[in-house]
Amino acid sequence: MPERDQVDEDDLDADDKLEVTKFSYVRFCFFRNKEDTELIGTVLLRNGDMILDIPGGDGPYLIVGKLSGHVYGGPSEVRGRIKKVDAKWADVEGEHVGTWVEDGYKYLFSFVLSNQRG
Repeated sequence: MPERDQVDEDDLDADDKLEVTKFSYVRFCFFRNKEDTELIGTVLLRNGDMILDIPGGDGPYLIVGKLSGHVYGGPSEVRGRIKKVDAKWADVEGEHVGTWVEDGYKYLFSFVLSNQRG
């Protein structure tokens, strides 16, 4: 089961309480031409947003995916990054799949939400 974290209740009004669901050890798979890469990160679900936190690779990456229709998407919000990163993804029968554009290079990527170590 995913971990459920609560923000400190003293800091919030009753109407503003946030429930955060955390998925640890998420395996992100990236594909481009004959290249494939796997990175391990964390996914947070918060107020309709899906946040991808990936410390490895050429990262770190922190993408706050805003839901638009049935697709999440957004840029990496890590400060000081030289390379621009933008990602879009959707849930397709339990697997999240989408596109990841980093410094002009387009990748397909996928991940599945579970708390199992890979």
